[in-house]
Amino acid sequence: MSCDVCIPWRGTTPERVRIFETVRTWWESNGFRVVTGDSGHARFNRAASRNAAVELATTNEVIVADADTVPADIETVHRAVVLAQHAMVFPFRDYICVEAGDLSHSRVKWGKNDSPGGMFAINRAAYRALGGQDERFTGWGFEDDAFLLVARELHGVIQLRGCVYAYDHAEDRDWSDRNPGHALLQEYRAAAASGRLREYLEGRRA
Repeated sequence: MSCDVCIPWRGTTPERVRIFETVRTWWESNGFRVVTGDSGHARFNRAASRNAAVELATTNEVIVADADTVPADIETVHRAVVLAQHAMVFPFRDYICVEAGDLSHSRVKWGKNDSPGGMFAINRAAYRALGGQDERFTGWGFEDDAFLLVARELHGVIQLRGCVYAYDHAEDRDWSDRNPGHALLQEYRAAAASGRLREYLEGRRA
């Protein structure tokens, strides 16, 4: 079972273009159609660009993936697509950042377990019903964590035992509470903890 792969994308450096072409080739060589989205914000907005890509998709289920990330095996991806008819599905538990290049010759730089970012499969209508990703996350990070909270509360989440590889590249990663996205994520967490997440989302959309 195949589906469209929705990737937020704006080519800003030759390095990123090279990585994206590697990723796109991987998907297309495995029978998937790649759809890219760019919301047009002056500063690239990954959440808004993901939403734009999903709107351009034509299949009932979609894979939402980053422009620098590929799964380790295709069978887990196919299983995720089938399960995505009923839940948001992560086709991996291990997120591994490797040096850019051919995966078989790349060295691991760092890894994370149970990461909420990089790639998931979901029914397109369900993605819309959840409101898509919050476009107020304008910088790097935290939009995936917020969307995971929403999906877990209002839709359902499945995580498969698999692995994805992310090609390393220059990026301003900011995990600290100085990142404005951190404070926004705390709003989501507080709403979820108090049982008012649905109400919070309705207020966001108003």
